[in-house]
Amino acid sequence: MFQNTNKSTKPELAIIIKHRKNIELIPIGKSKLESEIDIRWLYFDEVGQLRPCHSEEDKLLIPLLKSDKKWQITLEKALKKKEQFYNNNILILKEDKIYSESEILQTILEYKKPQVSNLKPQTTALSGVEVSSLKPPLVSVIIPTYKRNASLKKAILSVIDQTYKNIEIIIIDDNEPNSIERLETKAIIAELKNEKRIIYLAHDKNRNGAAARNTGIFNSNGQYISFLDDDDIYFPKKIEKQIKALLELENNDSENKFGAVYCGYLGWNSNKNDLTRYLEKDFTYEIFTLDYIKHYIHTNTVLYKKEALLKINGFDESFKRHQDLELNLRFFKYFKMGFVKDVLVHLTPVETNINNQVKNISFYNLKFKYLEKFRETISKFSTTQQTEIYLKNWKEVISTFQKKQDFVDYALSLAGREDLKLLVSEYKEDKTALEFKNIELSNSIEFQKNYIAKLELEKTELLNKLESQNNKINKLEFEIKTYNENAISSERKISELQKSILNLNKENNKLQDAIGWYKRTYENRKLIGIIKDRIIQNKPSLSINFNKKLNLIRASKLNKYKTKIKPAKIKNEVSKRILCTIVNYNFNENALKLRNTLSKYFDSVVIDSGSKLKDKTFVLLDNVYYSGLFNYAYQLAKNCNYEYLLFICSDVEIQDEQVELVINNLNNINLNEIGLYSPSSTGRSHFYCKKQYVKGLRIVPFVEGFMFLAHLDVLQNIAPIDLKINKFGWGLDVACGFFAKKLNKLCVIDDGVTVYHPEGTGYSDEFAEESMWKWFELFNDIDFKNFYTKQIEIIRLGLSDKNKISIIIPCYNQELYIKETIFSVLLQEYSNFEIIVVNDGSTDNSEGIILEFKNLFPQIKYIKKQNEGLGSTRNAGLQNISGDFVQFLDSDDLISTNKFLNQIYDFIHDPYLQISYSEYVCFEDGQKDKTWTYSRLIMNEDTTLDLIQNWETELSIPIHCFIFKASILNNLKFDEELPNHEDWEFHLRIASKKPVYKYQKDAIAYYRVRTTSMSRDKELMIKGRKMCLKKIIDSGIYKNTYLNELILRFDED
Repeated sequence: MFQNTNKSTKPELAIIIKHRKNIELIPIGKSKLESEIDIRWLYFDEVGQLRPCHSEEDKLLIPLLKSDKKWQITLEKALKKKEQFYNNNILILKEDKIYSESEILQTILEYKKPQVSNLKPQTTALSGVEVSSLKPPLVSVIIPTYKRNASLKKAILSVIDQTYKNIEIIIIDDNEPNSIERLETKAIIAELKNEKRIIYLAHDKNRNGAAARNTGIFNSNGQYISFLDDDDIYFPKKIEKQIKALLELENNDSENKFGAVYCGYLGWNSNKNDLTRYLEKDFTYEIFTLDYIKHYIHTNTVLYKKEALLKINGFDESFKRHQDLELNLRFFKYFKMGFVKDVLVHLTPVETNINNQVKNISFYNLKFKYLEKFRETISKFSTTQQTEIYLKNWKEVISTFQKKQDFVDYALSLAGREDLKLLVSEYKEDKTALEFKNIELSNSIEFQKNYIAKLELEKTELLNKLESQNNKINKLEFEIKTYNENAISSERKISELQKSILNLNKENNKLQDAIGWYKRTYENRKLIGIIKDRIIQNKPSLSINFNKKLNLIRASKLNKYKTKIKPAKIKNEVSKRILCTIVNYNFNENALKLRNTLSKYFDSVVIDSGSKLKDKTFVLLDNVYYSGLFNYAYQLAKNCNYEYLLFICSDVEIQDEQVELVINNLNNINLNEIGLYSPSSTGRSHFYCKKQYVKGLRIVPFVEGFMFLAHLDVLQNIAPIDLKINKFGWGLDVACGFFAKKLNKLCVIDDGVTVYHPEGTGYSDEFAEESMWKWFELFNDIDFKNFYTKQIEIIRLGLSDKNKISIIIPCYNQELYIKETIFSVLLQEYSNFEIIVVNDGSTDNSEGIILEFKNLFPQIKYIKKQNEGLGSTRNAGLQNISGDFVQFLDSDDLISTNKFLNQIYDFIHDPYLQISYSEYVCFEDGQKDKTWTYSRLIMNEDTTLDLIQNWETELSIPIHCFIFKASILNNLKFDEELPNHEDWEFHLRIASKKPVYKYQKDAIAYYRVRTTSMSRDKELMIKGRKMCLKKIIDSGIYKNTYLNELILRFDED
């Protein structure tokens, strides 16, 4: 069946195991048989699908034979197909016999179809034949898919569009049955029903990517196989060029050494111009040393011979990571790989809610297995090379540990690993490793998991010791009983035994106390309560290393420029803090008009950038472009001791009455809270600047650069701009928006004022965007980069006016906190929202504070009702939403400025996501530096079961962590009868719909803990919990396991 290479001359055989018991005595992968015969072990899964068996642990995957007739028929059909598939080189074990190694060997020797001596691979039909005379061979393209429906169709179409047409497209659906993703995948396949080359296969459960690819291999009809991930695409000539190259290699390859060809790719980790990386060689060492620059052969870039994949028995399904590396290491044991020096694949990963990362101890175990599997191969390298292999692999593991010392401690606990000892020795010498001992423990997800695992281990050790002690006591008591029953006179011996029992019981009491600590701290309550030093305050301002002079205006010219400032005719407490700069390039007439209009209220100056006509009343500069004008305007305002800069481009048109409105509106707000202010506009401007309300201040992520008022503290984070990098000033507006919010200052558009910005003006050329991104790279602040890139993407996707959030804030007598709560929403980096404040009959000054906000910000709706409780108040808000998403926020809690942006971004990139939830941090009222969390942050995979079993024990996520897609809340209300636990009841009703959840780690909900909190009334809390559970049980929305778990929770109290 297979063509042997010079690397292996053993006869080959496929052995199909029909029952787990067949080979319970045989060590798979280490059998003596495999030194004599090249064996591929295979088995059938529960639905009759052939799967490879690579190791001892794979035995556990082999299902017990079912007796039902339908399954037996499925199995027999599969067996018949695979006998034909493997030709005569196949042995099927009898299902009712347990085989030892010697018995299997004897069975093989007696096997007449064919004898071992005749177990020779068939020669390839292509050998010695001219490529041009062949009928184009069939190529099977295998596309596994899991939770990436948004990109799947694009991937399939890229295969359909191949110039090489003799292709079958095998889609392996690895989504869970009855999931939304499964339904969506079927819908995509239905759309493409006219494409007869598509074969759709669905797994009975989620198995993993390696298993999906194996399903494709064992169901393929082609002589050649190519893989494609569901978020990537082929370029049109991918198959054509690779099949041509591989056929030419085969035609000149009498020994059949070539089993595949690979190509270049575009995307992450690529360098398509570096053709030296495309080599015809054995990449085993490069794979072992993780040298991705030299060897990275992405699975999507390879065209394999099917017989080569069958020879190495496909992918090892036990590897959740490294499955591609592991496959290719086995591939290079038998075959060589050719190459095509063309970029034929585009790797275009998309964000999903797939969590397939392997970290910490889990990654250690996987890496341990990986290195053990190939230990013999590694041993053939030189000592230096072996050291390099082990160090690089274990360092990759270390990178997933939160602290190097965690890895060192764990590695030291493992005996007999020379490669680990080498690494531990290296890190013990590493001075920087000691720094980790001084780092404050963080409350990260991984730390919590590891912390709980450590507690579980400690508790288990105590329980084992307790059990051992009890066994000793039982033995001693039995001895005493024996002495007494046999009337053996040995009072002294009995006394010694009783004394030993007494001592053991004392030790047991100590053990019981220790075990009780575990129950109190995290088992019954599972309250980790790790204090975090996360203070709610601004992060340190970033430092940008610009090579430029900070003082653009020399002292000798400063007085000259000051004389160009035209003083305001009318000044008040607001306007005297502002310098108005009109920046001009060849719009002299309008610049003069603007100066005359604006100087009524503001000190005003025109800064000219090399206009053809010179006006001596202007500050005259050479052509310094937009960024140069911005630099001089900022520097002049700063040197003249102004607090704010009003920056206006001279092509802007503003009527006198609009200037009156500007000054009036600025007088009516607290200017200290404003970081950026701009009027609405007509003409050329983006969505945020377009007028949307009759009047009032509208929160936006940033304002456009043609006219804005900015606090100098905001501008100092980006000024001055290096003209060699970004002279046109693209992106400055977005950057200013970020730094305004970072300083806890608002960014607003005044819809009560309108200016006109004409089309076809402004600085730009073909390199303006490239310059913008170069300038962007100068910033090291991760939060800045996150804000900047997401804002740009939202605008370019045309989503600025989409995905509206309705924030519901119930309020009852919260005059001390309601302002801070509303302000934390107004500071959001994402601004397409409405705030619905529902006053539940407050008797303090809450209403007055809310109305002050409402009168200024039209995004705020106000509802007043009689006092009926929290559930009723939230329901009143729900009845008035107009958004696509819903956020609940209690009137004494806060949220981080990036919360909406990061969570909505998840919804944008995953259309099937229905609920996003964030990290949370508790803080003590009046002490924001005292913070902690009460529970783990990520819900389990079965969210419904997690909510039922663990709410208020190890899971207590505040409701303002969540953003819900509004559609999932249709007809849902909070229970208005519950005295508490209305959040839990609400969550349980939502969870019954099986929505898609995603955790967003880069967003925070801050939960204020007060001494007057209702949660401190234990009796009332127990009553509410019982009521909540009874309501859910009686509702009938849960059956079977979920219902039983609800009843168990009810019976706990």
